[in-house]
Amino acid sequence: SKVANSNFFQQNMKHCIPIFNPLIFSGIFMVLGALSLIVGVAFIASSNNILLTSPIIHENSINQQVHTIEINKNQINPNKHLGIMYQIDNFHQNVRSYVAQFDVTQWSSRNFSSIMVDKYCRKTQNISQVPDHPCGLIYQTRVTDDYIIGTNNLNFTLNNNILRHSDTVSNILFGEAFKQMPNWQRTAEWMRPSPFAKVTKIYGFVDQKDLITEFNQQLEIFNLTIYSQGEHKGEGIDGKPLVYSEYRKVVLFQTGMLGGKQETYAFGLISVIFGCISLGIMLLFIGIHFVKMKKGVDKKIKEWVVE
Repeated sequence: SKVANSNFFQQNMKHCIPIFNPLIFSGIFMVLGALSLIVGVAFIASSNNILLTSPIIHENSINQQVHTIEINKNQINPNKHLGIMYQIDNFHQNVRSYVAQFDVTQWSSRNFSSIMVDKYCRKTQNISQVPDHPCGLIYQTRVTDDYIIGTNNLNFTLNNNILRHSDTVSNILFGEAFKQMPNWQRTAEWMRPSPFAKVTKIYGFVDQKDLITEFNQQLEIFNLTIYSQGEHKGEGIDGKPLVYSEYRKVVLFQTGMLGGKQETYAFGLISVIFGCISLGIMLLFIGIHFVKMKKGVDKKIKEWVVE
């Protein structure tokens, strides 16, 4: 047939009609589903071998508290770092960051006094009001607890090198003044607001040599003692002391290929769900194939090919 207002003719060619074969798609989704299930089950199984202890409650007190924990040796991998982190429920640290409660330019400065802000991050012309530490509520509400972990024979050396390597070698975010503060990496870890209601921060890692030494001396049960001390309070709006959290949860953990126990399990679970959905789509395409066969569509296509 001739197209209107055109010198060209249009014709339908039977052999150029695409052949829709549901079996091809069912095969693709079968492979995706099978691989996802294999990967998911593998990561879920590996998450069982990653250490994550039940939380130990540290009450808000300057008095030292002693906590004893027993861990089976098969739960600990001595060749991986053993870390300690603390958690605060319903703290909503990210909400505090919406107010002007930190100054990034102050973090990256060579000298805190070069940024003319007071302790509330407000601009000031009075040099005596400029603090010698980061300004704002995020810094003021930082956790200053002390944690010691060890066995009956040895108190482990805790390595506070907990930040990304880029943060330690670069001054783009944390400058020279920030890095001169005591335990600056723990402070920097706190200064990154958590997006969740629960705040989870790393405190430090056990020295690898100490862990291997004690691991070889222990029997089937790895007995650990955690000493915690510190209060989480500061100056309130009216100048009166304000308690920020009544207690902290202390957790021991190790990491795997994708992170901690919960992250590895979550990735495995998502892979299993994706695999099940893929296999479900595979069954759907197989059903479509048999429906089309029943209606004789494939038979008609074969007749076109013969012609």
